[in-house]
Amino acid sequence: MENLPARSLPAILFENAFRQAPVGLMIIEKDGIISAINQRAKMNLHLNVSTESLTERHYSTLFAESEELILFIEDFLKGKRKPYELLEILLGEKYLTVRGNLTDDVLLLSLTDVTRLKDVEMATLNAMLEGQENERKRLGREIHDGIGPLLSTLKMFIESFQPEVKNGSGELRKKYDSVVELTNALTREIRDVSHGLMPNAVEDFGVVAALQNLCDKAEASGKMQIEFFSTGMQERLDNTLELGLYRIGQELLNNAIKHAKAKTITMQIIRHKGSVVLMVEDDGVGFDKRRLRRQESGIGLKNVGARVKSLGGTFSLDTFPDKGVVVSVEIPV
Repeated sequence: MENLPARSLPAILFENAFRQAPVGLMIIEKDGIISAINQRAKMNLHLNVSTESLTERHYSTLFAESEELILFIEDFLKGKRKPYELLEILLGEKYLTVRGNLTDDVLLLSLTDVTRLKDVEMATLNAMLEGQENERKRLGREIHDGIGPLLSTLKMFIESFQPEVKNGSGELRKKYDSVVELTNALTREIRDVSHGLMPNAVEDFGVVAALQNLCDKAEASGKMQIEFFSTGMQERLDNTLELGLYRIGQELLNNAIKHAKAKTITMQIIRHKGSVVLMVEDDGVGFDKRRLRRQESGIGLKNVGARVKSLGGTFSLDTFPDKGVVVSVEIPV
């Protein structure tokens, strides 16, 4: 029998490093066939079969449940992705980061389990949002209990001058009426700010009533028409979810009012079998979506993204210049 050539030391070292790497590694040929996969990749992918049985298979058979990952690998094999470009996906119960590098018509794929990091990130995000909410409530109480009574007392003092003002000149009465009007306007503004920081309506009457009230108050300014619709929301949701949806709706409505220059804004909240969808649409000026990728979208949308992420939902935005904006948020229930 003919002697087989001995493997070189570098080849042995590479094979051992590949097999024992703490990161999941997979080698995929140009035709999509897996030529090598290590133990860590098997663990990250929940594959309870031998590595030998996984080779000579097409990668799509391993990732049949993740179209996103299949397209990611497909783009790499076609040379449409940059080296080490990152994809973050949820595969089963694990969060994985996937990177690829195509060299000599062979794709080296790394799969890293970041589930624990995601758990820490989510806990940190929830703690941050809870802290923000507590601070909002604190400020709301201070405004309501501190500045509110002072304004009421100021209004009483001003009104106590009314008999003297009646006997005064027309100019004095005009100035008095202006001061009363400004005081009333300031009182309303302070009350609205206090209620916005501490939305008792969500807890007392539910997210639908609170969002309806939010839209009604915004429309009362007379600057635009704001329509609100709800479907399937007869039953109350979890308190945390209702408050989160209210804050998201509040942020999206404020964004539309401030930036859209719209004539009409529509807000809808719809209960499906396994989720709740909140949608805000306007007929305003829109914007270039590339701003989002350049992280120029402003704090408002980032806050919405953080809220949606903390609730385990998804967030999509569709817009073009002069075509308005449609934002859709879907939260599992």
